[in-house]
Amino acid sequence: MCMPFWGISYSIWGTVAGLGYGWIYQHTNQIESSILAHFSLNLIHFLLFTYPAIA
Repeated sequence: MCMPFWGISYSIWGTVAGLGYGWIYQHTNQIESSILAHFSLNLIHFLLFTYPAIA
């Protein structure tokens, strides 16, 4: 079943995440900090939400 508002939800979350990564970069002046934040968020999501659903 396809939910019509999922695209809007993903767009909002993507925008919020992008603003957060931009804020991190602006305050540290290091792209590595934004990359680490993105990697950490992906890892947390995988370990807490995706991986348990597979098992």
